[in-house]
Amino acid sequence: MKIDSINIIYKFSKFISVLCFTISCLITLLLIYLLFGGSLEGHIEMESNINQVIEVNEYSNFNLVPFSLKLFMFLLMVTILFLINTILRCWDNFMTLVKKGKYFEIDTIKNLKYISFILTGIWIVLFIIEVIAEIIVETSISFKENINDYPVNESLYSFDSSFSLPGLTFLVVSTVLWVLSHILIQGIKIKNENELTI
Repeated sequence: MKIDSINIIYKFSKFISVLCFTISCLITLLLIYLLFGGSLEGHIEMESNINQVIEVNEYSNFNLVPFSLKLFMFLLMVTILFLINTILRCWDNFMTLVKKGKYFEIDTIKNLKYISFILTGIWIVLFIIEVIAEIIVETSISFKENINDYPVNESLYSFDSSFSLPGLTFLVVSTVLWVLSHILIQGIKIKNENELTI
C-alpha cells in the first residue's frame, strides 16, 4: 500500500491552519475584553528600568493596568497572530496547489516567496522592538495566578515576558525560502521560453 505523503501534509496543513485561526480569534476576543476593562484577577507585577531607576508596579487585577500598556500589548499580540495566520494561509495555498499537481508553476512558488517576505518582516519587527526596548525601557511583566489567596506553583501558572535579540532562525529560513523560490521561478520562466521557441 502506497502512502500519499503529500495528501497527509495537505490535510495536516489544513488542520493546523483552521486550529491556529480559531485559537487566534479566541485570544483576540480575550485581549479585546481585557483592553476595555475586563476583569482578570491575579498578581500582576510590572518592573520598569528607566535610566538605571527601577520602578515596580503591582496590580491585583488586569483592569487596573494602564490603558496605554494594555493597548501596546494588544497591538503587539494581534500583529503577531496576524503574521502567523498569514504564513499558515500562504503555506495552505502552496500545499493546495501542490496537491492539484501544479508543482512547477509560478503561482505555486510565489507562496514560498511570500512566506520568506513575512519571516523577514517578523525578524525586522522583533529587531526594532529589541532596539527600542534596550534604548528606552526594559520591561519585565510577570503574571502569577492565585487561587483562594494561596499561590499556585509558579512554574505552572506564570509567564515572564521580556524582549531579547531575535534569533537568526527567521532570517536564515526566509533567506533559504527566497533563494529556492527565486531559482524555481527563474527555471520555470526559462522552461516556458524554451517551449515557446520550439
